[in-house]
Amino acid sequence: MEKTLDINQLGYRIKRLREERGFTQSELAEACGVKQAQVSGWELGKNLPNLESILVLCKNLGVSLTDFLDEKTPTSAPPRKPDKYEMALWVIQAIGVEGFRLEQVKRFLTPGKVF
Repeated sequence: MEKTLDINQLGYRIKRLREERGFTQSELAEACGVKQAQVSGWELGKNLPNLESILVLCKNLGVSLTDFLDEKTPTSAPPRKPDKYEMALWVIQAIGVEGFRLEQVKRFLTPGKVF
């Protein structure tokens, strides 16, 4: 019997891995070069990511393609620790400042950079 990919199960895996790694949907979307609505659609099982997006997801989520697509729970990588730029962005968002992106925080906090 041939295995088929369950779109709802794949969406659940994307959401679980994203949350385990400490990403918001917006942050994962930015890292993958897609819109937040696409990540939401994947997680809700409304649509499937294309192959290129799956490969980028695997890279950003720290999981092998095999584990990502397999029906068992992916166990390739432990949740990653956020870097100082991500933590700074979380602080900025927590105090209510909107509109900052991770790249802007990195530029601002990188010594010697001119704005």
